[in-house]
Amino acid sequence: MGREYVAPEVQFHILVGKEEGRNVHAAVIDEIVADLGQCETDLWETVFELVERMKSGRFIIRDARELSVPFHCKFYICDSRLIWHGSSNYSFKGLSLSAEQVSMSRDPRQICMFTNWYDDVAQNARDLLAELIKKLEDWLNLATPFDVYLKALFILNNLVDSPVSMGAYTPIYYQKGVIARALRQANEYGGALIVAATAINEATQIRQLLVDISSQEE
Repeated sequence: MGREYVAPEVQFHILVGKEEGRNVHAAVIDEIVADLGQCETDLWETVFELVERMKSGRFIIRDARELSVPFHCKFYICDSRLIWHGSSNYSFKGLSLSAEQVSMSRDPRQICMFTNWYDDVAQNARDLLAELIKKLEDWLNLATPFDVYLKALFILNNLVDSPVSMGAYTPIYYQKGVIARALRQANEYGGALIVAATAINEATQIRQLLVDISSQEE
């Protein structure tokens, strides 16, 4: 949601708080990966841009296990002139759907206090970038479900192209699957039975192709 409003040179610095305790590292990495797996929106370009920001030092995320504050909230330091804090999550639901409580401040003293505190805690926080970048790059390299489907069809129906006899036709993709399976079963069990709801001429064509291939193998 925020991509179109954030200039390329803007930096993101994130501290993950103490609520998760010792499990904060696993929670951050695992929850991000889980969210990507459940998301119905195409986020490939967004995640790619995020990884590029991480690699160039424009996105930093740290685990601040020693985080200790007298209040429980999320706070967002926008720059030296603006800060907002409250219960709002920086997410699609938090920004657009949920009824969240947020207070904004332009008080220089308050902004300075939050900024100084943030910088002090960040110095001893644990960097999460290395593992997160690896997880996100693995996600970016995943094939789409349709590509997986096509690859599975190719592997299962991989039939070596062979010359066909006079009057026969080169098999089309679904015929290749039937023929390849029949040949595997014949080699493994000594025979195969094809049951297919198809026209007589197509069944005859499949039979002729099997005969041609078998005779060539012999």
